[in-house]
Amino acid sequence: MDEIIFNKFTMNYIKEEVAKNLRAETLKSIQSNTIEMEDLAPLLYIKEQIQGLDDKISVRHVVIDEAQDFSEFQLFVLKKLIGGNSFTVLGDLCQGIYSYRGINNWEQVSKRVFGEDNFQMLTLEQSYRTTIEIMDAASKVINSLKDPNLPKPKPVIRHGEPVTIFEKHCLSEVSKGIVSKVNAVQEEGFKSVAIICKTLDECKNLKTELRKYDLNLEVITGSESQYSGGVVLIPSYLVKGLEFDVVIIANASKKTFTKDPLDVKLLYVAMTRPLHRLYIYSVGEKAEMLQL
Repeated sequence: MDEIIFNKFTMNYIKEEVAKNLRAETLKSIQSNTIEMEDLAPLLYIKEQIQGLDDKISVRHVVIDEAQDFSEFQLFVLKKLIGGNSFTVLGDLCQGIYSYRGINNWEQVSKRVFGEDNFQMLTLEQSYRTTIEIMDAASKVINSLKDPNLPKPKPVIRHGEPVTIFEKHCLSEVSKGIVSKVNAVQEEGFKSVAIICKTLDECKNLKTELRKYDLNLEVITGSESQYSGGVVLIPSYLVKGLEFDVVIIANASKKTFTKDPLDVKLLYVAMTRPLHRLYIYSVGEKAEMLQL
């Protein structure tokens, strides 16, 4: 890729350092014969505009789930390729953990993709999964963003135990507490338990600590084809769409979950996975949005 030509077309749009990184990553992709997911829609659009497509996609109606993780342009290209306007688009902006490339405003989707006259938006606020106590705690977390575009979920009238937060001095203390909780809820008859860490690396570190207690669990990395129940150790960005009887968040500390919108949404997603119980641990001081 000619550096002079590349700089000519990017200099008025992005910063020099960003352009340098973009050029390096693009070269890496070309050399490895791979395509980033974000580039698929633009490449398909360019091909359709220049060469056309051999086969049109023949469908009558399209249903898109987790639509907040799509970009407006991806939806635009999909609509153009299908040649129709019959879509059901389902999404939750509160769970937009890929918002840097996803959707942050449904009204913009209406205007730019489908046209306001062809778009009907319905807001579903009722939450049927979890208890009032858990939903109230999770709502305080997501409301800390003060974003008017985010919906305010309302739980059904089902009460449970209060959400409990434990501040510990170290990961070893957290591990001991987690094992005690897992054993207790299993004795009560709960079948599925998720221990949620923010990242996969944190899951691996916690697993090392939990080995001392001979706790039978499965680490979910994203490559698994199925989950058969029991105790799992899973990163926060993989729990979207899942539900468990009991959720234990391993380290919701102020250092781990900052006030950054991505951190807030990751914590919110983790907190809304349990059906019945939610226990939160932190190494040191708990996250600021948990102190509301």
